[in-house]
Amino acid sequence: MFRASVIAACLCIGACQVSGTGPVPAHMADTSEASMEALKAGLAQAMGTARVTLGASDLEGSSTVAVLPAKPTSLEGRSPAVPILFDLMMDDTGCMAIRQDTGEAHTLPGLRCVPA
Repeated sequence: MFRASVIAACLCIGACQVSGTGPVPAHMADTSEASMEALKAGLAQAMGTARVTLGASDLEGSSTVAVLPAKPTSLEGRSPAVPILFDLMMDDTGCMAIRQDTGEAHTLPGLRCVPA
């Protein structure tokens, strides 16, 4: 009986130490139209633009999302712009996107994530 109590106490202490450790890598729970719109809206807000175009990736299996640069106009020719990469993370409050080049975190309301 004493042994079971000690084991239970250790498990509780261990569980308490794990919770609240900060964001963990995540990926989208599903790629439904509503989820994709929530992701695009959150990333557009993070970038300060009206809309974004996502690069090809497995959003249900990968925690990295690429936002493609705007296409150059006919007057620009080539563009040196590169995709902006975001890492999907989650914590107790929900999903967030962390921009790789700046480290800025942006919440993604309406998007359901699962740990990667």
